[in-house]
Amino acid sequence: MGDLSEEAMLDYISAAGGRVRNSDLVRSYQHLINHSEQESRAKYRDEFKVIVDKIALVKTENGEKYLVLKKKYKQLMQERQRERERQREVMSAGAKQASVPRPTALVQWEGGG
Repeated sequence: MGDLSEEAMLDYISAAGGRVRNSDLVRSYQHLINHSEQESRAKYRDEFKVIVDKIALVKTENGEKYLVLKKKYKQLMQERQRERERQREVMSAGAKQASVPRPTALVQWEGGG
């Protein structure tokens, strides 16, 4: 996981079905939130917490913490997925049309001149 952004975290959690173990998400961003530079570490940890609090709820099941996308973000990600699927369908249909041979037309010219 490269960048610490709301978009990246939304993608990560959404790709996991909208629910991810807290420890897995932390592990993915460990290189940032456990940065060797103290100032950077504090900055990244604060950003991480703010983003998680904004987009997810913490649920505990059998002693394990899970992050679950908040309803509005889950809906947003579902809409994005549907849009990507529509775009793929359009692209696929365009590719099929381009590969279908078209019949040649014969035109007869009547020359009068």
